[in-house]
Amino acid sequence: MERAHEREYDLLRVICCAAVVVLHTGSIYLAGWQPGMPAANRTAAALMQSLTRDAVPLFVMLSGAFLLPDPKSRDFRQFYRKSWKKMGVPTLVFSALYVTYAYAVLLAKIYIKHTAGTDQLGQPLAMWLNGVPYFHMWFMYMLAGLYAVTPVLAFLKQRMGERAWLAAGVLCTLAGMALSARTALPGISSGCCTWDTL
Repeated sequence: MERAHEREYDLLRVICCAAVVVLHTGSIYLAGWQPGMPAANRTAAALMQSLTRDAVPLFVMLSGAFLLPDPKSRDFRQFYRKSWKKMGVPTLVFSALYVTYAYAVLLAKIYIKHTAGTDQLGQPLAMWLNGVPYFHMWFMYMLAGLYAVTPVLAFLKQRMGERAWLAAGVLCTLAGMALSARTALPGISSGCCTWDTL
């Protein structure tokens, strides 16, 4: 039964990967859309985006499906050591590379093209500190936050039982929906817009 679940999860991963590609394709088209371009194409791109928005939340749920039932996830020290090696180090390395690239582009705009000012020199570093060293890397920093609480959640799931865990999940979902409707959180959309103008 476990192997069947793993095959289903793998199939869902493949579907989510394809959905992320479609999502980004649609967003690129919409970002470059201008009046005079076919309205039907714009509608199709918007529809593509709407149908694939669930890919990222599904990736998050897949992580939980694999990590929370695993007894090793309740061993705080082992879990954090393994997560640091598999996710923490690569995230920091690629963040540093992307920030270096962002500085190279920015310096070229300031001193060669003269299309930016020196007042923007702190922007790439500020974006990194905000968890968005480059527009697509917000996902890794979001995952880092989830991995930070995974051992606690795995421990609670074991102690609470399935029914109480499900009820807590429903309550947290409703609370999250209420908060997102009433709170302007910094981060992803503002980060993307900032980098698009860099």
